[in-house]
Amino acid sequence: MCSSPPQEVKDPLSRHVVLVDSHEFDGEMPMGSAGYVDLSRQVVSVELGHNLRFVIQAYSQSGAIARQSCLTFRTKYCNISRGICEIGDSKVEITVAWSQLIKNKMEIL
Repeated sequence: MCSSPPQEVKDPLSRHVVLVDSHEFDGEMPMGSAGYVDLSRQVVSVELGHNLRFVIQAYSQSGAIARQSCLTFRTKYCNISRGICEIGDSKVEITVAWSQLIKNKMEIL
């Protein structure tokens, strides 16, 4: 399961988004083609100068968090960030493609 840990949000602009929850799929990860995990959304917004943090949690049969691993990326104007998040014997490769949102049409002229 990929989700945010239960913690207090210090920045009111921060928010947690669950990208995939294996509980919704009877404990199985929703796998797409070529071994990719299907996510609930393909785009998230992160303000420049902030971080994008991935938290992967594995649960015991009782529902308690058995293992947890985190991977944090600093925002970029453009390009790609890659990292590997290890949890137990499993590895999850995370790729983020960065691009800017235009707030003002004059910025593109």
